[in-house]
Amino acid sequence: MKKILVVEDDNTIHKIIEDILKKEHYIVISAYSGTEAISIIENDNIDLILLDLMLPGINGEDIVKKVNKTLPKIVISAKTSSVDKAKVLLEGANDYITKPFEKIELLARIQVQLRISSNKNKNLKYKEIELLEDNKITVDEIDYISKKLETKVNELEEITQIASSTISEITHYTTVTIGPNTDEQKIENIKFVLLSPRMMMAVILTDNGLVKETIIKFDEDISEKQVGTLSYMFNNKLKGEPISKIDRPLEKYLVDEMKYSVNLIKPIIEQMKKVVEEEKVHLEGAKQLFELPEFNSLEVAKNFVNILDEKELMADMLNTGITKDINVYIGEENEKDELKDFSIVTFKHRIGNKDLGTIGIIGPKRMDYAKVISVMKYISKSKNSFRRYFCRFVAEYHFSSFLFLKQNHKVF
Repeated sequence: MKKILVVEDDNTIHKIIEDILKKEHYIVISAYSGTEAISIIENDNIDLILLDLMLPGINGEDIVKKVNKTLPKIVISAKTSSVDKAKVLLEGANDYITKPFEKIELLARIQVQLRISSNKNKNLKYKEIELLEDNKITVDEIDYISKKLETKVNELEEITQIASSTISEITHYTTVTIGPNTDEQKIENIKFVLLSPRMMMAVILTDNGLVKETIIKFDEDISEKQVGTLSYMFNNKLKGEPISKIDRPLEKYLVDEMKYSVNLIKPIIEQMKKVVEEEKVHLEGAKQLFELPEFNSLEVAKNFVNILDEKELMADMLNTGITKDINVYIGEENEKDELKDFSIVTFKHRIGNKDLGTIGIIGPKRMDYAKVISVMKYISKSKNSFRRYFCRFVAEYHFSSFLFLKQNHKVF
């Protein structure tokens, strides 16, 4: 139940207001002077204040000025002039009711202010820091984001990179991205393309739409017939299986049971395993942080440069402690000592249930969290644009790759 403080020195009016509120199941706290009201406000969690202007001790206008701006305040006064109303509203009151008042009007105005306050309190807070506020993205920024999200891509990883660069451009912080977790993906198809007697291209497509390509070199010649047989065997064993199944047991099966040459199978398994496990770290806007006053410190600037050089550190930063779609780590909360001078916000980038990777935003501890998270949330909500060119990308990739390979090489 909501707790309302009634500040009114007239006993009759005070009792009328109290009875009205209690019948609507509000908790009523009473104060009969401005001094008493301030004491209650400082020591209790009040949801809304109803107060008269002419009070003993501290008057109503001074209470309006002193009280936290986020706490709704409705003035109930016998002063009816527009000048008086305008003055107190400009000083911080949220609403103004003149005496005598109607019960229905009083309750309606209370409900409106509580609703507004409730919506504001939905903002994400972290240790008294307001992380998310309304209207943190301008109309021009929304238009810019929308245009960026419509960019045509040639690789799936570019979708997350576009989102990352957009966040960096709007927030003026550094962004880091890594691709999706391949352990959770299943193999949709494997294609082998013979490029020369001792060179073959392998193309791996996952159910998530991720495409991995790699070139495999051999120490001995390989025929088109062998490539065709290998393609059949790999798809037969791996289609629908987790991508982690490209490993030593598969090599052992193909060599020991299917009697393939170890010189043929080993480089295929090793190179395919390497390409699917590789974590590509992509940076955007690295130089932007050096324009901030925190980076006047040589030590902070040096730490930041070292972080940018450590790809494994960057990947660990994005993979560690991810419990929600958006995670916030401020200063000492970062597990890595190198990151103690910074704040990091991580964002799990998805289209529907498809994991496209993780985006991390690195900034000073006084980072504009509201701006960063507002942009992230807007991009997250803009799934229709992503979904359209995600589907378009998969279709176009298959079609264009097939035509190219068919025209230039034999595809198996």
